[in-house]
Formats: sequence, C-alpha cells, structure tokens
Amino acid sequence: RGLGDVYKRQTNPDGSNATTADVALTSGSASDINNYTTQSISFPAGSSANQTVTITITDDSNYESDETMVFTLQNISGGNSATAGTPTNFNLTIENDDLPNAWINEIHYDNDGTDEKEGVEVVIENSGNYTLSDFKITLYNGNGGVSYGTHTLNTFEVGTTTNNFTFYYKMISGIQNGPDGIALSYKGSLISGQFLSYDGSFAATDGDANGVTSTNIGVSEGSSTASSQSLQLTGNGTK
Repeated sequence: RGLGDVYKRQTNPDGSNATTADVALTSGSASDINNYTTQSISFPAGSSANQTVTITITDDSNYESDETMVFTLQNISGGNSATAGTPTNFNLTIENDDLPNAWINEIHYDNDGTDEKEGVEVVIENSGNYTLSDFKITLYNGNGGVSYGTHTLNTFEVGTTTNNFTFYYKMISGIQNGPDGIALSYKGSLISGQFLSYDGSFAATDGDANGVTSTNIGVSEGSSTASSQSLQLTGNGTK
C-alpha cells in the first residue's frame, strides 16, 4: 500500500497548442484510493515528455481481496485535433497486505498415560473470504527451534460459526510435550502474536516463524492432565 504513479505521453505533439486530457476512474472504489477524483493532465505545446498522475492508495487494517482499478483517458482536447491512442484504459491492481484476523484458540498435547486426543483449534473471522489451504499450522521443536510438522486448515474439521467467527479443529497425533510451540500463518506470513509455546520460550529457526521468539502461554499439560482436558483461551474477544 502507498503510492502508484500513472505515466502518459503524447506522440506527434502540436508545436503551437497544448493538449489536455482527464484521467477518470471508471471501475473500482474511489475510497480505496484516497477518494480519487478525476485528474487533468496537460502536455505543453511541442512536448512529448511524460505527464504523471499520482494515485494515493488507502492504507487500512482490513483484510480485502486484491482489487483492480480501471482508469480511462477522457475529454482529450487541444493540440492538432488530438485524440487518444491505444490503449485508453489502464489498470492498477492493489494487492492486499493485511493479514486475516485468526488465532490459535485451543491445544492439547499431553495427558496421563498414553497421549490421546491431541489437537489444535483455530478461529478465523469471516473465513468465507479466504482459501483455507492458505492458512497453516506449524509445529515447532523447542530444542533447536526447527519445525516437525505442518497442517493446512483445509485438512481441519469445520465447527460452529458465531458472529462471523468460525472454529476449526484437527486431531494431530504426536504433538510434542514441550518445551515446544505452534505457529499460525497465512500465505507464508506469520500472523502477529500467533507463535505460541508451552513450558518455555524459544526462537524458531525455519518455517514461517523463522527468527521469531515464541510467546510462552504460561500454562502447560502433564501426567496429571486428563485426556478430556485442553489448554484454551477464555473470556470474550475478537482478536
């Protein structure tokens, strides 16, 4: 997000008369480009130099799909009966750089006797806006910070949806007992605050959390934990 420049030039300029044109937004939302309004450009008489229209892209924290804005040259006048050459339309694609609102909501990795019902639960806001395979859970070994397993969310079970927040759960046998960790990423980028660990903190040395130090959740499971129990967030919240 930031600025985008559009360059136009004229060929065979008239030596006596300037040429003017409007650059109008003909497809796309003006609110995504700082409430863009039609801008005029002027080519001095006899000049073939580029003329520039600067597009200011609105930056926000909302996740949106990539968007394409279409601009069109209109109202060409002056010169020697000046007309627009081809193409008269040009596109500006705005690529989203905001990560989804999603988090690790629950984990279970250790219990009395043989470990069972190990798994991870994730919550995603407005999950219908995304491709689930773009979300990934990475399991990390606290000894050396290396990953030892990955699971994309399209392999998770879909749970309930409440106020646009959908729950996803997967049983994952063999989650290590710690100190170890779990990261949640989207399209290869770690979601902020979603490299969590139990029984201590450590830095990841590969995968989507590479170079990031985990956040120790401060609670853990052990030999006295029942297989029906888990570690989970409590209270109300949207992040």
